[in-house]
Amino acid sequence: MREVTSEWISKAEGDYHSAEVLFYQIEIPEIDAGCFHCQQCAEKYVKAFLTEHDIDFPRNHDLVRLLDYAWLLMKVSKKSAITCVNLRTMGLSFVIQA
Repeated sequence: MREVTSEWISKAEGDYHSAEVLFYQIEIPEIDAGCFHCQQCAEKYVKAFLTEHDIDFPRNHDLVRLLDYAWLLMKVSKKSAITCVNLRTMGLSFVIQA
C-alpha cells in the first residue's frame, strides 16, 4: 500500500473514532457532529481507494462525484451511491448549522 493511501486511511479512521465518541461515549450524543464525521470518514476512504489506484480526482467534498471516479475501477452498487448522497446531505446540514 502506498504511503499516501495509508495517510488517507488513517485520517478516515480518525473520523470514524470521532463519530463513535460523539455518538456513544458522551452523556448527551452530538448527532450532527457525529454525522459530519461519518461523511468525512466515507469521503476519505473513497479518496484512499482512488489514490491507491492512481485515479486523479478533484479536491472537493462531494461523495457522489468522488464515487463516479470509483466507477472507473469497479461497479459500485446503487445502495452505496444512495448512502453517499445521504452522508453528503448530513455533512452539509452540519456545516450550515454550525
